[in-house]
Amino acid sequence: VPANAPLASTYFNLRKTTIYGGSNEVQRNIVSQFVLG
Repeated sequence: VPANAPLASTYFNLRKTTIYGGSNEVQRNIVSQFVLG
């Protein structure tokens, strides 16, 4: 995700990952990777 991507776009991309990934732990890992870089 580019640094200048709109927050809404990022949120919806993360939501899709939650739906297809299936687990909260996967979601947490993705969010932490996004936040930490």
